[in-house]
Amino acid sequence: FSDKYKDSWPWYNWNYGPPCGLNGQNKTEFFEINIEQNASTELIKGVNNVKQYALLLLATLKKDYNLELAIGTAIVYDQQIWLNEAVGIENIDTKQKPTPQSIFNIGSVTKIFTSFLLQKAIEDNQLKIEDPLTKFFNSDSPPIFKPPNYWTKDLNGITLKSLATHTSGIARECFCGIYNQLNCSETQIFESINRQPIQFIPQSRPHYSNLGSTLLGRAIERTYNDEYESLIKQLILKPLKMDSSGFNKSQDIIDRMATGYTINALNKQVPDPGTSLEVGWMSPSAGMYSTLDDMILFLKMLANQCDPLLPIERCYEFFASGYVNPDTTTGYGIGTWETVGAFGYRILTKGGLIGGFGTSIVYIPDLKLGMVSWMNLNSALPNQVTNFGLQFLIPPLLKQLNEMRQKSQAKLPENIDALLGKYGLAPFTAVAILENKSGIAGILNMTITGLSPLLVEWEPSMSNEKSNFFKYTPTDPNDSCFIRYGAGEGLFEIVLKVNGGYSLNFYDQSYAYWGLDKTK
Repeated sequence: FSDKYKDSWPWYNWNYGPPCGLNGQNKTEFFEINIEQNASTELIKGVNNVKQYALLLLATLKKDYNLELAIGTAIVYDQQIWLNEAVGIENIDTKQKPTPQSIFNIGSVTKIFTSFLLQKAIEDNQLKIEDPLTKFFNSDSPPIFKPPNYWTKDLNGITLKSLATHTSGIARECFCGIYNQLNCSETQIFESINRQPIQFIPQSRPHYSNLGSTLLGRAIERTYNDEYESLIKQLILKPLKMDSSGFNKSQDIIDRMATGYTINALNKQVPDPGTSLEVGWMSPSAGMYSTLDDMILFLKMLANQCDPLLPIERCYEFFASGYVNPDTTTGYGIGTWETVGAFGYRILTKGGLIGGFGTSIVYIPDLKLGMVSWMNLNSALPNQVTNFGLQFLIPPLLKQLNEMRQKSQAKLPENIDALLGKYGLAPFTAVAILENKSGIAGILNMTITGLSPLLVEWEPSMSNEKSNFFKYTPTDPNDSCFIRYGAGEGLFEIVLKVNGGYSLNFYDQSYAYWGLDKTK
């Protein structure tokens, strides 16, 4: 991304990023945009640019390297499909063209599904995210996990969270057999693991680890007493109707797969022998296959705040930052996403390389915008498609959302002073203060409701009580809104500034989840 965006993401220490954007843009107010019905000319051009970039990339590879390949690309905004197209050649011998139903290996994008399964297990009370790995692999439940640790006295710092965020200190790979673990028993695998020392103090810094993600998946399967591959199918793929995704490659699946390619020592395009290979014990790290159609279903679920698979608080944790690098704009997420700040948003990304395929997925929770791209070459080029795709799409999308927002605005009540006054409090230490230019004007209840367009509501979330999450309808181009989360300190703050100098502030030690008890 352009350097001019590198300083536009100041929320590096916020768990979820602010739902409200820069310059008064409201990131939580969405409008239906159908690319064929009401999309702006600029947005349609952005989608076409993504398509043209994929074609240009294929043409360049053909001209410069004599490679005949396929690229598939999907764009999802909320529940709308803006693009679902595969172009090129998926098999150079048969000249077969790819389709959205073509099956490809997603490689390390599998790790996102593994971390999603972690949130499912937490929700099912099977485990806790801070559980140490030794809880699942010990003398009472062998094999034992006991690699040398010269940094600390024990292995308690190697938690499930550290495995998900690549901060465990575990080695990147486990060297045992072809494709790492394919020809090894679990006992042999752990013998290899236990010969490799922990590389740094757990949770002190990131270090990408295929082994760590695999151990995460294999730990989860022990809590359910079922195989990891079966759990992914039953708890994620089957409910979403991702019927062409999975791990076990039957002959029918192999027949439907695009041919994955690699470049040999003679710079010739040849089939990759790993295309139809199952990676065995390493499946939680890189063993899944899928299609564009199926990955669209996954993105739609994320845009629906993980409904119907997870409640909203688990979904937020799946999107949350887990480790932020010193540059404050990149890091790793709880969902094993690689995070980057750009365009004023936190962007979740993940790439995968395995078995003759490259895959890239990106998702922006605050925009409900996602992309997937794949290529039948063991190459990171799909990352270019998604990266340039965001640059093509985000500016016109923000422009259209802002225009649609302005058209939907209502006017402020003529007598805004009617909002001032003291309201009854629910049994929490929550305080709301309405201020004007001269200072504090009154104390409000936790909610303002029924005074359109100033509407503060709460959705079902971490509270067991029926409540609604914060919503605000902007009423003036000069209005602004931001929400700050400081989960570590138990602080939740909303600042809403409306035209005329008034601001509404919420401070609450219990994340501002309360019931209504208004007395005025």
